[in-house]
Amino acid sequence: MGRRFDLTYKDRALKVCVLPIDEAWEFWLCERGCRLVLGARLAIDDVLAAWRDGRGDPFLATCELIGTSLDRGEITLPEAAAGPLCET
Repeated sequence: MGRRFDLTYKDRALKVCVLPIDEAWEFWLCERGCRLVLGARLAIDDVLAAWRDGRGDPFLATCELIGTSLDRGEITLPEAAAGPLCET
């Protein structure tokens, strides 16, 4: 598992779980260990360019954009995860 960021949305304790894929990372909104919805995808080239240009932490910036998208209704969450913990 890669990096994780805490995110609260409408009294739901969520995590943004960053998972590596081929030449990119996926940012999944997770609850109680279950993946709920894909929030974003970030290409390796974009990350390297951000670091090279001194634009800060592209992972944190992407998580902040996911929070904004949730607030605007651009990302819709399914019902709360139920049952045993899922592997993310």
